[in-house]
Amino acid sequence: MFTYIIINVAGLLIPATCALFLSSGKTKREKFNSSIHAGVIGLIVVCLFQTQTQNITVLNKLTQLEDKNELDELAIVLSKYEESGFKDALRDLDKRMKSDIRKGILGEVYYPGKEETVNIWKTMFDGTNTSIDATNYISESFWREDTAFNSIQKSAHIDATSRGIAIRRIFIIDDQTNKELLGKLIYEQRQLGVLIRVIKKSQIENSDKYLNLKSQLGGSIDFVLFDTTSTLFVTHNQKKEISGSRLTVKRDPVDASRALFIHLWTIAQDSL
Repeated sequence: MFTYIIINVAGLLIPATCALFLSSGKTKREKFNSSIHAGVIGLIVVCLFQTQTQNITVLNKLTQLEDKNELDELAIVLSKYEESGFKDALRDLDKRMKSDIRKGILGEVYYPGKEETVNIWKTMFDGTNTSIDATNYISESFWREDTAFNSIQKSAHIDATSRGIAIRRIFIIDDQTNKELLGKLIYEQRQLGVLIRVIKKSQIENSDKYLNLKSQLGGSIDFVLFDTTSTLFVTHNQKKEISGSRLTVKRDPVDASRALFIHLWTIAQDSL
């Protein structure tokens, strides 16, 4: 009964919210976008109170949105509601999406920004059962001891190796690489039980293997393969800082990342 009341209240709020947006002094295009976003916000709230089957259907449709601009706009709109009762709902939605993608219910989930990417990286790292194979093109300064990520990654690696998880990482270097910092990082990770190799970015981009798999990889050379069943593809800006990520369980990109990693591992070097 309580659920029924909430759903109906939400049903009344959605058009009311849309009307509020439409009444503001915006262009027609802005009004239309605002009304769509308002409708999606209401849809998310409704789906959080309906059955699990209905939740999965709605979430699956939401995660099929691939236009980055649309996703960014939606994220901005949603963030404005964090202090007005939506914060817990959005957190619940995020948890369900992470859980569902691990179960293979959702095909892909996009994470905009560094913080979101680190959070899902940690979530997947902690849930891995057998192996983690990763390439790394993130700036080595991101791993420094004075960064928040450093303590997160250390505890994650220690926990994983203590559970018997096999971890391999290939650091991708170019002319911007600080070899002194990277050398220290390689030493530290090997002390944590991680198998490390190094390869030049140009070697990857000029290899036939990468060129053949490029479309399935979405052009990415930086990824983490969890248990050979799911892959987190990481995107960067020009400073090699994380700008976002895409977590997928779709067979083609997962198999492509596995095939590329196996190839790169055979041609990469043990040292700088």
